[in-house]
Amino acid sequence: MDRKYFIVSFTLIVFFILVHVEKAHGCHPAGDYCTNYKNSCGAQILNATWTGGWNAANWLVYLDITVSSPTSYPQAVGHFTFSDEAGHHHRWLQNPSFTNCQCGESCQYQQNPYSSSWWLYDPYLAPPMGGWFDVWISVYWDCVDNGSESIQCLSEDIHYRGQNNNNVYPHGSSSQ
Repeated sequence: MDRKYFIVSFTLIVFFILVHVEKAHGCHPAGDYCTNYKNSCGAQILNATWTGGWNAANWLVYLDITVSSPTSYPQAVGHFTFSDEAGHHHRWLQNPSFTNCQCGESCQYQQNPYSSSWWLYDPYLAPPMGGWFDVWISVYWDCVDNGSESIQCLSEDIHYRGQNNNNVYPHGSSSQ
């Protein structure tokens, strides 16, 4: 009897965990590439700037990025990666994530263009001062919640090439 009780209890616990995870993490943007719609492409990375500074005892490096979309505000970003000519690279996001709006809701404070800062886990992966870098990101906008887990959005994969004009390394250290 104890074994049956354990199996039933374990099954119920797993079921409730799965139901909670689905409710908490089920909503995600799904891109429909903008070329499928007349005159809807034109998302841009307007600016990408590297900054560095101390936060308590840690040296932190951020990529400040500003993106825009053509027909409404950017609601989500995904597939966010950078690399530079020194061989550094980092991926912040693999899958898309809502940033300027949540699950097609809570959109009262949206902005276009949309700016955000992304922390670089290892500050020595940042491009050296004067070094060229590339950023790739997918931008999602005009998202419509049709009641499913996948929120349908227009999307575009965009690229930015820039030069790091800031010394983002701690004073007294050398860039890689």
